[in-house]
Amino acid sequence: MRRHANQGLTQGVCTAFLVEQTWHRGRLHNYYNAFYFRVGPDRWHRIQVDCRGLAWRAVAAPDRKAHPLPAGFEVRTVDLGEELGVVGLEVDRIEYREEFRDTWDSDGDPFRDEAELSIHFWGERALQIRYYADDTTLHLAHGAARREWRPHESSAAEWAG
Repeated sequence: MRRHANQGLTQGVCTAFLVEQTWHRGRLHNYYNAFYFRVGPDRWHRIQVDCRGLAWRAVAAPDRKAHPLPAGFEVRTVDLGEELGVVGLEVDRIEYREEFRDTWDSDGDPFRDEAELSIHFWGERALQIRYYADDTTLHLAHGAARREWRPHESSAAEWAG
């Protein structure tokens, strides 16, 4: 298991949290392509979901996919910050962990079995983005309680369990 530093995400107030989704002919195809997290007025961070888990980097602003999409596909960005109640909260710390199995891809990089990025706010709240076995979930935790967020096609969001 490896843990990583905060990548400059801390020391500020959350001012936006967005999710990027792929839609095909008007139907939701991929819940999570990427997440965008803004601290303060202009510090954006992109949290990318890919076949190797999660990766994040600072960006100037949310960016659309640079490569063309096949016919019938489109990328939509959904603003979840207010809905999840994280806009206006001060970031306490960031935790990232990943676990590797003994499998390597053609580039010689290890596959990730599991990766989790947790953005903790003061007051016992946290956003948790978890990648496990090619599936990504988003959770909002408040103290010991934890709820999963899953989008559906008839509205912006749906909470599970």
